[in-house]
Amino acid sequence: DPDTLYNWSEDGVEMIDGRRCRRFVGRYREASGPIGDAHEVCLVDAETGMRRRVMTFNVKGKLALTIDYLNAKVGAPPRHIFEMPAGYKRGYHRR
Repeated sequence: DPDTLYNWSEDGVEMIDGRRCRRFVGRYREASGPIGDAHEVCLVDAETGMRRRVMTFNVKGKLALTIDYLNAKVGAPPRHIFEMPAGYKRGYHRR
């Protein structure tokens, strides 16, 4: 859970694909993580509140991992993806 591992602080604004994103920096809490310059940076879309990018830095402060959220969409998923396929038969279930 990022909220229990890190002390988060807001650290400005960046643009991703023309979208304004709030930048948050998470530094490990003393008892929960590595020492040194290890930290995470999380960019959150200012309008939707969705994460757009998370960057993880190692104990030397060097970028180790970047995760970009590219295909996320705001809103409910289409109803048809929750409908049972034609010909579906319920399998065994315990009572």
